[in-house]
Amino acid sequence: MARLPIPGQDSGTWGTILNDFLGEAHTSSGALKAGSVSGNTIADGAVAEAKLAGAVQTKLNDTQAAVTAAQQVTASTQAGTTYTLVLGDASTAIEFTSASAVTLTVPPNSAVAFSVGTVIELLQYGTGQLTVAPGSGVTIRSADGLLSARTQYSTLSLRKRATNEWVLAGDLV
Repeated sequence: MARLPIPGQDSGTWGTILNDFLGEAHTSSGALKAGSVSGNTIADGAVAEAKLAGAVQTKLNDTQAAVTAAQQVTASTQAGTTYTLVLGDASTAIEFTSASAVTLTVPPNSAVAFSVGTVIELLQYGTGQLTVAPGSGVTIRSADGLLSARTQYSTLSLRKRATNEWVLAGDLV
């Protein structure tokens, strides 16, 4: 085995001695030789790559779990012919099951303070036509001013755009 260089005594040959020494555990490109570390086979950078891959996979799993949780929407069922939104309806789906016409009222911000950006999904599950009505001081904006679900199984979406302004979209008539 090669020896370590001795400062001031190797007359320019220390580089060769050092390379011989390092060559015992490294390839000419500087990578670790197989079996050179504690008898294990470790490719150059394999440990760092494995740690990085593990960290990336953990972050990916955490992100996927958060997205899945955010996408889950709780649903409630309303069987009556009138319903006024409550704060608990924020970010939910409401299924209306009545065979008679149903009126859903969107209350003013002074009565129920939904956050701007709140979205509520509506489903006319029953045969009774679902109509969305604005409460006092509330403006509901929709294409052509339509406020009713077209037919059974039509879905609508209400999004709070401003303090007393909501946007209604979906299968309207």
